Amino acid sequence: QAQARLAACAACCVIACCVVAYLTARHFELLVPRWVSWQERTLHRDLDGDGDDEQVGLERRRVRVASGDGRIVYESDSSWRVQDALVDDVNGDGRPELVMLVWRRGNYGNSRPFWEGGVDLRMTQHLYVMALDKGAMRAVWMSHELGCGLEVSAMEAHDGMRITLTTRQGDRSTWEWDYFGFSLAVQ
Repeated sequence: QAQARLAACAACCVIACCVVAYLTARHFELLVPRWVSWQERTLHRDLDGDGDDEQVGLERRRVRVASGDGRIVYESDSSWRVQDALVDDVNGDGRPELVMLVWRRGNYGNSRPFWEGGVDLRMTQHLYVMALDKGAMRAVWMSHELGCGLEVSAMEAHDGMRITLTTRQGDRSTWEWDYFGFSLAVQ
């Protein structure tokens, strides 16, 4: 009878671990704040300067970029949840970039600084800038956690090299490209 209880307890533990793993791997957006509004859109822009528009699709929290001939050249990381995306020349190089507002687990991913100990399981919001170069997307700039109470609900690009972020409380701030990343624009 003790062995039967032990086997039943082990089975319950296995089931509980499987449920936690499933929820964590497939549905961790449950940990994203409820105020987040997930956008879906399709944008057409020439990202690589070859004269043909690429198609940037934001659907079901993922971004996919297809070349003019329909070949998929980029898909956002499966562990990211993309809240919003836009295409504009935000770094002033003369070609538009893909800008994404991303939710993902932890602040630094696999590149944590040595002073950050432990595992960070929080869902954090980030701003990523990607460019299409020689047929492949490359990271131009990837922010760490936006944090500091900056809960971004919307973003828009304007005036070249500037992005305006709107918080869920309605506060707006403009950020400009300073050749290393974005810094708060002097108003």
